Amino acid sequence: GKALYWRQIAKHNRNILPVWTCQQHLYNTHPYTWFAVAGDSNANDVAALAAKLGMTQTQDAVTSYKLAIKRSRDQLDCELNSQLQCTLCVAPWDRFLVSHVLRTNMPDLRYVIRARHPPKKRVTDLYMNAPIIRLTKESVTPVLSADLGEVSYCCERVIRKWSTKLGGGVNLQLVETKRTPLVVSREGEEGVRYEYEFIVNIPNKVDGVDLTTFSDEMWAYGNEFAGVLENGMQELQAHVMPSSAAFDPISQV
Repeated sequence: GKALYWRQIAKHNRNILPVWTCQQHLYNTHPYTWFAVAGDSNANDVAALAAKLGMTQTQDAVTSYKLAIKRSRDQLDCELNSQLQCTLCVAPWDRFLVSHVLRTNMPDLRYVIRARHPPKKRVTDLYMNAPIIRLTKESVTPVLSADLGEVSYCCERVIRKWSTKLGGGVNLQLVETKRTPLVVSREGEEGVRYEYEFIVNIPNKVDGVDLTTFSDEMWAYGNEFAGVLENGMQELQAHVMPSSAAFDPISQV
């Protein structure tokens, strides 16, 4: 993707700033916008990288829909299958660490440690069988009952997945998402795009996992992945999103 920062975040006359302090400062003030975006020409390169890493394809081009539902006091994330039936209803992610690597050439990298708790079953049951959206060839229409909330975001996703095992039995997934936004509320979300991510579910009991080695592995995977994507993303270097002109990106940090 691409991280766009406002120049006002830069602190002058500060020669030394600990990395952890910088991370906390960026997390608290959030002076950036992250766009997960890649070129459609990257698809073949990613499949070749998965084969090189010995990964097995576990899912091929499955269509689903992701929605954000704004309620009076909170928000829910829902997933619908291709028949528009709700298959998952969860709370948004709680992010404990967000770290960006700004590279000279696109793509930038984002490392995220996150978790979320499932809502109460009596809440999710309200949405599992409720009609939420209606699709036609020309548009999407939210049909969710007003007392259940408002659909603030909706997109169609076509997802492919590869996976392999790391040390300690940890499963590493490579996920490709072709995302087509249908209902948006944030500038820059418009337009079809490809997104790529490595996903690792860290087990609750990590006795058999060397976290230092694991972190080094993920750093190496991320850098190799970014190098593979560079050629296909040259077309996005100058024009990342329609709204990118609203930002004054920092090219070097």
